Amino acid sequence: MSEFSHINQFKTMKTSKQLREERASKYEALENLSNTAKAEKRNFTEDEVTQFETLETEIRDLDKNLKAVEAQEKAQAITAARAAGGAVRDFSEKDEKNLEKYSLRKALLSLTDRNSRLDGVELEMHQEAEKEMRQFGKSSSGSSIAVPSYMMGRLAKRDISTSVGNGGYTIEDGVESYVEALRERSLLLSNGAQFLGGMVGNFDVPRENAVYTPGFKTENAAADESNPTYARAAFTPKRLTGFMDVSKQLLVQSAVAIESYLRNQILSGHAEALDRVGFAGASGSDEPVGILNDASVGVVAIGTDGGAITRALILQMIQALEEAKGMTDAAKFIGSPILKKLMKAIALDSGSGEFLWGKDNTIEGVMGEVTTHVPKNLTKGTGTDLTALILGDYSNTMFAQWGGTEITVDPYTQAINGLIRFVPCQYVDFHVIQPGRFQVIKDITTS
Repeated sequence: MSEFSHINQFKTMKTSKQLREERASKYEALENLSNTAKAEKRNFTEDEVTQFETLETEIRDLDKNLKAVEAQEKAQAITAARAAGGAVRDFSEKDEKNLEKYSLRKALLSLTDRNSRLDGVELEMHQEAEKEMRQFGKSSSGSSIAVPSYMMGRLAKRDISTSVGNGGYTIEDGVESYVEALRERSLLLSNGAQFLGGMVGNFDVPRENAVYTPGFKTENAAADESNPTYARAAFTPKRLTGFMDVSKQLLVQSAVAIESYLRNQILSGHAEALDRVGFAGASGSDEPVGILNDASVGVVAIGTDGGAITRALILQMIQALEEAKGMTDAAKFIGSPILKKLMKAIALDSGSGEFLWGKDNTIEGVMGEVTTHVPKNLTKGTGTDLTALILGDYSNTMFAQWGGTEITVDPYTQAINGLIRFVPCQYVDFHVIQPGRFQVIKDITTS
């Protein structure tokens, strides 16, 4: 699933809003107890004292839970905003209330229904997004609506913090919520990948490629030259886009579930695409170069045509990363599901019952995760259907985004089928900013 799989956690967990409402009701109960005793000009009964003390304890517990949930919601909102390509900004209370009224469905409908027009907060957001686009030399077309980067982040937060009811979405007007497609989790962002939003032009992130290294000499011997040198990761906007066909009848529905459906398709789809290129983006000019294809990342090769994964290879990866001074406490193995299956069947010895991929999801003491974004169809020599394994600290990767999200509306291509075509577009890039923090194997046989 995508980065937004966090939404599912709130199906059984109370939101901060629900906790605040519950706390208010208990304060009201306390006040009612006091008012009753005051009206009857008496002290509390034993039973009322017990009720009062119980309510006070429950309020203290709610205060603790509320702080924890608010912190979790904020952290998840930031992660979701990053995954959606949105910046997180602070707004006044008045602005907050105004932005909460934003409807992506209403904005899209303004381009497909003669009785609707772009106005209010939807128009303001479109104008803000156009400003962002102009800053890096782009402009929106007359048949599109644009959403600024910070608004996309708010839409992601809205899906998280207000999720209730069937499938995690509010159901109104008798319209049933939809069944979400299964999407891959966005592991890079959840494992610390950096995100820069609001870029306005090309930019470089420099890194030290060599460092000053002094040495010992005799009294009059000449010192050796040892100048630090620098490499750079050059970030340039790359177009991330696709299209989806939506029933016009679905679009005109007023249910909140329809709004959630449209937002989730765009947010989750783009988050998943970013994660995929972060791991395995090709080395062409159209999409970013991912970890597996970065020429500066260290590679442990198995053989001419690939070969089986072994404990010795895992230890070699760890050694190579340690000798490159790239090992950190945050380092983690990330591989494909089929590789996890293979490694869980490789016994460390004949009697311990321990396997290469442990029951606690560790590999030689290092945590391991899987994602389908690590491919299992690689080739090398005559070897086919090969897979890969990555060891590294993923905070040494970086995403960047220019502007917000433009959505072009095409009401004609699928008109005979009663469908409207939407073409979302973002400009993004990705780089490994310190390749020395990674080691990879790219030629593991799967059969």
